[in-house]
Amino acid sequence: MLIQPGVTYGETGEDAESFAIVEDLLDVLWNIFPSSLFVSCFQRHNSERREADSNSGLETNAAHYVEGTNTLGLIFWSFVFGQIFHNGGNETEKIRGTFAALRFFSKSWLHYSLSFLPFGVLFLVSSQVIEFQDWEIISKLGKLIGVVHAGLLFHGAVVLPLIYFSFTKCNPCAVLRKVYPALLSAFLNSSSSATLPLTLQRCEEELGVDRRISRYMLPIGTKINKNGTALYEVIAVVFIAQLSHIHPDTSQLISIFVLAAVIAGTEGISSTWFLTTFFVLRAVGLPAEGAAILVVIDWLIKPCNTVVNVFGNCIAVALIHEVSKNDLEEMMESGEEMGSDDQAVPSPARMHRSNAEGLHQEDIELHILGQASDDALNTQPETPAVE
Repeated sequence: MLIQPGVTYGETGEDAESFAIVEDLLDVLWNIFPSSLFVSCFQRHNSERREADSNSGLETNAAHYVEGTNTLGLIFWSFVFGQIFHNGGNETEKIRGTFAALRFFSKSWLHYSLSFLPFGVLFLVSSQVIEFQDWEIISKLGKLIGVVHAGLLFHGAVVLPLIYFSFTKCNPCAVLRKVYPALLSAFLNSSSSATLPLTLQRCEEELGVDRRISRYMLPIGTKINKNGTALYEVIAVVFIAQLSHIHPDTSQLISIFVLAAVIAGTEGISSTWFLTTFFVLRAVGLPAEGAAILVVIDWLIKPCNTVVNVFGNCIAVALIHEVSKNDLEEMMESGEEMGSDDQAVPSPARMHRSNAEGLHQEDIELHILGQASDDALNTQPETPAVE
């Protein structure tokens, strides 16, 4: 928003739509709590200032619905209903099964549609090339690459280490130095999943992260913890809006932030960077046709996105390991005590199992019955003496 890589040089921005922060924040609240969830699928609430009297120059706020999906309301109420169904127990089991089946169908259909993605990208890029007349777009794309790399560098070199240091009071450079081979592999492969085995190895052997933490967090983080991808999605959407001479208002920016955070962790679907950009643009009511031009620079940005994604996962597991050391030691000590107690006092089942080795089934049954009768005789209460 400050550098404005998509704005033409010398453009003053007077044609951009002005907005007031109070009205836009109220629009956010109206969209979070819509009057109808059905209407939210097609329209969203929007306020604009209109001149009430041409002579006096007074302005008034006019609220109305505009075309476009109310993404904030749908995400919020999907989360609310999801929590209700999750806590409903057996009473909502059928509803959960229905949504799980719909999710499986949608994911399968999306995988099938992705097989046609190269053809769609070909025609989209071809149309952009044919209609291309403004050579200044090359300098704008160069600015976009610089903004994305600067944002990724700031997030990876300042934000993530600062979070790690604030919670652990440890030097984050040690984490960077020990996981550097994993980051290099992520840059060369442009895939967090392909780098996962090496990331596990470096975190466990070099950082000394407990296996219970790394084996649980890293596979999940590889799927949903994608800081670099989320940053790129936000910058790309704002860039396309600037190319279209549109100034996003506050409600649209908040929608972009929320959507980028949610869909950056799209699991199990490859090549979603192109689809998610279209989805965010459509959801906030911005033109999505210009997103095809981003295909040209994707190969220059994706490796750096992957590096930040992997480094964010390493910082996360290292942070959790540092703050959980005492809890892990207590768990290990309690486990050793329980193991020593089990070895000192063997259970009847273990005694039966050790005594029954090498016997046939009938002998085992007789052996167990005999042991049970002996235990019953030994545990009979003594008869109190009568004075």
